[in-house]
Amino acid sequence: MIGVGVCLWSDSTLQSGGHGSRLLLDGKPFDTRAPLSLGSKARISGGRGGDSLSGRLTGGPSRRVKGYLPALPDGKLVARFSSVAELTGVSDAWMGGTSVGGARRAQVFHFRQIDDQKEVQLQIVAGQWTKVVKVRFYDDRDGIKAGVMYARYVEGSQLGLDFDIIEARSQEIATAESEIGYGCAAISLVGIQEYVFLTYALEPEVILTVSGANTYIGTTTVESGMVRIGHPLAFGRNGLIKVRAGATLDKHGYALPHRMIVNDGATVLE
Repeated sequence: MIGVGVCLWSDSTLQSGGHGSRLLLDGKPFDTRAPLSLGSKARISGGRGGDSLSGRLTGGPSRRVKGYLPALPDGKLVARFSSVAELTGVSDAWMGGTSVGGARRAQVFHFRQIDDQKEVQLQIVAGQWTKVVKVRFYDDRDGIKAGVMYARYVEGSQLGLDFDIIEARSQEIATAESEIGYGCAAISLVGIQEYVFLTYALEPEVILTVSGANTYIGTTTVESGMVRIGHPLAFGRNGLIKVRAGATLDKHGYALPHRMIVNDGATVLE
């Protein structure tokens, strides 16, 4: 009987799989031919002789941004190697600051594109007031940056109002839990994959060919053994590549889309 399945990897737990392998993902066997969703950290180890990994590797479905956003014109890098064009929405947003009594989950309204930027309003009802923080996302050379445009409030429970066009009072923008006012404490970016840190820690004699059209974005490290490229997207759509001393990266004639390969005394074959 042949098992056919999709591997989903979440918080280092293999949820399902079919075909067995001599390779291990975070210490557990996995199907090297099935699609695999990686968490923020993953480690592929083991192997024997010549091995292959052909299943498509993707990152988590949305990127979680923790920590307060600054007030514009200062911006915080929230999605390295990504662009605003990929951002399709925001979710699981939190507002915080002394004027709202600590971190509170906010509702999301008026996500829209303005020229080449995107904006969203986070709103809560606190006491007799409806309070809002407006966040702007824009492209930077390293990825997407974000900052808070304003904090405002009106009297009454009026969630969903467009604070861009109504008359409202201004409030200070909090950039920390202990600051007066309120700001954006955390937010998830829909359409932007979770940044992945993927490590290949193979047995010294192993030659692993990675041939999936992988879509993850992140830092890929070849720690030991040899990884041979079998597809231009073998190491994902973008990010950094690190090759440690004693390890080998065989590009096998492929041009990779990554900006930089960090060679730590390793062997890199073109």
